[in-house]
Amino acid sequence: LSCEYFVSKAPCLESLNLGGCYNMTVFGITHLLQDHPNRNNFLELDFSGLYLTDKIIQLMYKNCPILSKVGIGFIAVTEQTLRATVTTLAPTLTTLRLHWCPPASVSDSFVGWLSKSAPQLSTLDITGCKNVTIYGIQPLLDSRNGGNENSGESDITPISQLTIKYTGVTKQQTELIEAGYRDIKLVK
Repeated sequence: LSCEYFVSKAPCLESLNLGGCYNMTVFGITHLLQDHPNRNNFLELDFSGLYLTDKIIQLMYKNCPILSKVGIGFIAVTEQTLRATVTTLAPTLTTLRLHWCPPASVSDSFVGWLSKSAPQLSTLDITGCKNVTIYGIQPLLDSRNGGNENSGESDITPISQLTIKYTGVTKQQTELIEAGYRDIKLVK
């Protein structure tokens, strides 16, 4: 299959997982994001592991404005592009998979910023993001799962699943998170 097939033969497409499909080219993904007749109604896209640039990620969030689930792990995306992606998709973004993104892009600072910038986010996968420690996770969970009286925001969705394998969070810290936030599915 190629991206041309999706553009010409799947006009009602809303969800597409191309993660790990290494035969997909930048040209093909660009064609999909620019020319698919239903791109404005895409709800889920996973491009994890594809050789994509910040420019392609920008095209994704600009042309697919109601995405709720985004997977862009194993991609050398910049923090600036990640922030622009989250900011643009904030009203609908519920799932963000950033596994094995560069340490300079996904850090404690970025995770802390996420807590305020993506109010609908309920699932976060930061597997392999070594620059994320308890100092990024704790503020996220305190603001989202510490109760609305703590966050002051009633329209913020709590985190329901957090994947923190191979991050800077230690085993002892993971155990503390599990004990303090029993309502979260913690993947470690």
